[in-house]
Amino acid sequence: SDDRKAKHIDKNNKLEITASVKESGNDALIIKQEKQDESAMGIIGAARSKALRPFVIISSSYLLFTVTDGASRMIVLLHAYNKSFSAFEVALMFTLYELAGVVTNLLAGIMGAKWGIKVT
Repeated sequence: SDDRKAKHIDKNNKLEITASVKESGNDALIIKQEKQDESAMGIIGAARSKALRPFVIISSSYLLFTVTDGASRMIVLLHAYNKSFSAFEVALMFTLYELAGVVTNLLAGIMGAKWGIKVT
């Protein structure tokens, strides 16, 4: 009789399939399924989490900035209300603030394109 073995690792299902075929008068096929080595999956998981780390840091920072920016605007609004500014004056103040931001970003973009990001 002739014994043959084959091994296949299915990464999608995380299974290791081992087939043993024993050839004699009648062919028999035995399939055994086992979980793939957990240490290999740990390495893949670590690589995946290492790749996501910059995304998580940047997203968290942006979220925190958005919350604090909104909070500071609310504080300015309440302060202006306490100082008896009119609604038009508060709207004009926020409009000028936003226009200053547009001009600043535009100038920074032009300087970055002209002299490079490291200088600006």
